[in-house]
Amino acid sequence: QYLVPADVVAKSAKARHDGLGNFAALSDVLVMRVLTGGDAEEFLGVDPSTLGKLATTSKAFQAFTHHEDLWKALVLHRDRGGFVWEGSSWRETFVAGAARDWGRKMEAGDDGAKNRSEKNIDSARGSAKPLPIFSDALYLRHLAQHRYICKEWLEKETIPRMDGRVGAGEDVDG
Repeated sequence: QYLVPADVVAKSAKARHDGLGNFAALSDVLVMRVLTGGDAEEFLGVDPSTLGKLATTSKAFQAFTHHEDLWKALVLHRDRGGFVWEGSSWRETFVAGAARDWGRKMEAGDDGAKNRSEKNIDSARGSAKPLPIFSDALYLRHLAQHRYICKEWLEKETIPRMDGRVGAGEDVDG
């Protein structure tokens, strides 16, 4: 029934169970919620240095800590929307921004910045590509990016359009 051999699926399940330790009792979605900090408005997730350290503990944690949504949240929290996209992923964008921040702090004479930023940059860099772990929670982003969209779906207008411009002298409130 699987698209990959059953023995590969079994090895992946074992790697997930062994690699996550006590976290293996949680579903993949719950593991991601723990790492991201849930639905809080302010980012309460795991810091980049800890994500880098978690990535080195097992193949399973490497797969979870390389998830793009984690790094996207870190970039948006740190830069408040004023980021510059660099590389081919949110993680690479985070690393590039951290390196820029480190350079600015060094120029300003902040001696403690060197140790803090180098630790974050090195931890976030990690290995280039996570090893495969089969998980719907980790795969949904990839699926959404590569899913075929029928042209007919795009041709039908389903959103009512309104003219939002306010003319001169019109009352905005009504």
